Amino acid sequence: MKGKRFFLIFFGVQLFFLNCCSLEPQLKVPVKVLPPKFKNTIPQKDINLQPSECWWKKFNDPVLNSLMEEAFSSNLDLKAALYRLEEAEAQVKKANATFWPHVNLEASAGRMGKANKSTSKYNYSLAASYELDIFMKLKALRNEKILEQLASEEDVKAILLSLSAQIADTYFKIIEYKQKLKIQKQIINELDKTLKLVKLRYTSGLVSSLDIYQAHQNLMANKALVPTMEATIEANKNSLCVLIGKNPTECTLDEIKSATLPENDIFFEHGLPSSILTNRPDIKSAYLRLLAQNKRVAQALAGLFPKFDIFAAFGGDNLEPAHLLDYKNAFWNVFFNLTQPIFRGGAIKAEILRQKAILKKLASNYQQKVITAFNEVETTLFMYNSIKDNLFLLEKRLKDLRASVRLSMLRYRFGLSDFLPVLQAQTSFQSVIQDIISKKYELISNRIQLARVVGGRWMDIKMEAVRKKLNKKAQ
Repeated sequence: MKGKRFFLIFFGVQLFFLNCCSLEPQLKVPVKVLPPKFKNTIPQKDINLQPSECWWKKFNDPVLNSLMEEAFSSNLDLKAALYRLEEAEAQVKKANATFWPHVNLEASAGRMGKANKSTSKYNYSLAASYELDIFMKLKALRNEKILEQLASEEDVKAILLSLSAQIADTYFKIIEYKQKLKIQKQIINELDKTLKLVKLRYTSGLVSSLDIYQAHQNLMANKALVPTMEATIEANKNSLCVLIGKNPTECTLDEIKSATLPENDIFFEHGLPSSILTNRPDIKSAYLRLLAQNKRVAQALAGLFPKFDIFAAFGGDNLEPAHLLDYKNAFWNVFFNLTQPIFRGGAIKAEILRQKAILKKLASNYQQKVITAFNEVETTLFMYNSIKDNLFLLEKRLKDLRASVRLSMLRYRFGLSDFLPVLQAQTSFQSVIQDIISKKYELISNRIQLARVVGGRWMDIKMEAVRKKLNKKAQ
């Protein structure tokens, strides 16, 4: 009687403690108050793209669109992320199974004997066990797996976002260097004409051999840039092949024939600072994993409390298999089991401390991701204006250099100056015209970077489409 009373008191205290104090700690992530707007913004009238749109389609480039779709179907990193999502979904199903009884059917048959006597024995049993989730450990496990699944979905979206930016950036890098290579060949052609003119004046005794050496070294220096440009094009083509899931040895990308960068500018709806938290899948993933870790803390705390199980069995045994199912040979049992940890050498407490430390680490990581995201948006918006101003000044300078090259050549042709002004004007012109192409690429790259850092919602629909294609191929 005393033992029964002790058990009821002990059980009542545990339930009282459970009702008074939730095992899951209250999660507080100190994030600084978000500013009402970004320091660097784009005028609303210039915005022509919303977060729900596939941003790269604004370039109106069929080749780029085709490369994107190919990458979404074949990129191996994306496939791996989708398989990780399937794994997370299976973990949710496995966690849900803990809320159902576990039922096993066992049967055996055998003979045993002694001296000249032997007998046969047959038995079967249907056993079931069920864990009572009084302290919400199983519920915390299920919620943890659900949150991990949601985080895995955001990981897939993050890869889609990053992959689209990498493909577009690499694609336009190839076009940049194709355009540079085309202009470089034009420069070499003009320098070859200049060298012929210098040689003609030298044979006429009008200039010294120094002019020939200067013109020749300028020509050779520019010819030396061609292999480097060709190598850069090839390296970026190989990188693009990998991004679309192809072996570079079997991928040529001959369809990239355009030699000019697009002139149309794309402006994205960067929204309010708070929209970054909802449009960036990497931030959403970090927050979901933080919530999942909070569930692991609850599971660790549940280890301090007793575990309640119900066991039940029904079966029968007999020396003859024909009478195995007879009612008189049947047996059954039902019993409850309580397991209360008493001494584990501090292991349970250490596990709680470990899980809480991981929670604090993930909270810090989440805060860092938020700060980094704001830094990326602010920097990208600021850099756009800087690149734009730089490009404007370079184009003005190019006009002056064209006139400088033309006038210096006329003065040299008529013997009014030596070759040095021509060499200086040509060198500056060559540098600036290539810098302009680089700045045009940087402008496009900046827009691509903005598409990445502000995130969007187009990945939601794209993820489902990619999953359907992958499942269809698997069938």
